[in-house]
Amino acid sequence: MALDFFMEHFDSTEAEAITGVSQMLQRSYRKRGYLPPQPGHSRHDLFDLADMQFTRAMAARGVEILLAKRFAGRVAQGITFYALSHSDAYAGPVGVDYDLAPQALAVLQRHAPMGSDCAIVVPVPFWVLWADDTATWMPRLDGDLFERERAQKTAGPVIIFDQQAAGEALRQRAGRPLVRVSGLPHLGPSPGPTGTGLPDVASHQNAGAA
Repeated sequence: MALDFFMEHFDSTEAEAITGVSQMLQRSYRKRGYLPPQPGHSRHDLFDLADMQFTRAMAARGVEILLAKRFAGRVAQGITFYALSHSDAYAGPVGVDYDLAPQALAVLQRHAPMGSDCAIVVPVPFWVLWADDTATWMPRLDGDLFERERAQKTAGPVIIFDQQAAGEALRQRAGRPLVRVSGLPHLGPSPGPTGTGLPDVASHQNAGAA
């Protein structure tokens, strides 16, 4: 039986505790179109929480919100992937020893908000914002890879955001599952990133200024 995934929701008070974005700021984000409109009381899923977490982190580093929001959709996917890479993130039949990457990618495929800037890719840990307002997703920061990228960018401040650490922190702060699961997992060999049917992150790695 295939797994079915249902996003859990969090009210504005819970969202504030998880992301640090106050309820007043949440209302401002929604009014200005930075969060999707909702009738009645606000209810946030994991993607909303990840988006708010990233936007707040960029604001704390002096990044203008319009620039942060240009990348927030894809970064939120990375945060979501890593938040869902631990069994505590699930309510349902997911075992501790089971490889959770296929489930996390399935959630992205089925539930990620879609848009021209939100193509689904296999996430890697690090997002780097360069001084020329372009961004790169990188699997590591050491060695020649980072130096080659940096040498091609305008000299100036660089901001590095660890999507993996952000996802783990979000999961821990939530204090309850982020996704409900029904059905039973297929316990065959994990397809791994190359078997997901998703493009490799390298094909979507660089994002230039709009």
